[in-house]
Amino acid sequence: MNDWRPKRTDQVYWQFSDDVIVLKDAETGWFYRLNDVGTLIWELVDGTHTIDDIVREVLNEYDVTPEQAHADVMEFLENLRDLNFLE
Repeated sequence: MNDWRPKRTDQVYWQFSDDVIVLKDAETGWFYRLNDVGTLIWELVDGTHTIDDIVREVLNEYDVTPEQAHADVMEFLENLRDLNFLE
């Protein structure tokens, strides 16, 4: 799974608001406000970064273990995929 290069779908609109990203589901109209870590990850889900790339960026920015960073990134990405926000 580490070769997965997550990419945003057209089902979600997004914009910066107060230094974080707010997502809007195009189908439901629901809004999701991302925290700092979610914002960092969202910026990287452009189809060019692997899971390992994203985990590396989280490790560069936050004081977490590699195991925790990987687990958190995977959980977040799986949640986004469940919402159909990622390909």
